[in-house]
Amino acid sequence: MPYGSFQAPAGVKKNLQRTYDSWSPELVARGNNVSRAQALFVLAWFHAVMQERRTYIPQGWSKFYEFSLADLKAGCDILDRLFKQEG
Repeated sequence: MPYGSFQAPAGVKKNLQRTYDSWSPELVARGNNVSRAQALFVLAWFHAVMQERRTYIPQGWSKFYEFSLADLKAGCDILDRLFKQEG
């Protein structure tokens, strides 16, 4: 699936891979902080789950919640600010 596509890839694992492929190694390693890298993983995982759950809306999810790449970037920016204040 090309990166320019607006459709999320099928599966949480593929979505996580897509997110990490879009992030530079410098972004992930910024600040040399393990807690920050772990928080980025949780953010990427949450994004993957939110993208994947759209498949299951008819089977029990009552509402559609968008969590786009822009929201993912905003989450990264917030984590950067939090860890900058902390350290």
